[in-house]
Amino acid sequence: MKNVLLAALAALLISAGNVEAREPGQPRGCPSRWCGCYLAHYFGMPHRKDLWRARNWAKIGRPTRARIGAIVVWRNHVGVIVGRTAKGWVVKSGNDGNRVRARVRTVRNAIAFRTLK
Repeated sequence: MKNVLLAALAALLISAGNVEAREPGQPRGCPSRWCGCYLAHYFGMPHRKDLWRARNWAKIGRPTRARIGAIVVWRNHVGVIVGRTAKGWVVKSGNDGNRVRARVRTVRNAIAFRTLK
């Protein structure tokens, strides 16, 4: 259900010509580098403090390819793919400009794509 809602949000952003969306941010108790912590909260696993480190998301779930709903892991950042445009993948992540936002990002330097299903 969450993936369907994310895809719908991405479609609205893309159709409006606005491929960047922001929402307020950092969950309580997260460290100063909080993208992994945000994603742990987002997926209902705030107790998994090992996932508060972005790179550790490369070990969770199963490997997948870049696609809507996939978790994309870089060396020092993590997010979830919520859409695609002609310019690239729309990734939602925490601690992106010190807030939560969805925007077009390159996944060229990603170290992993994971799925929790």
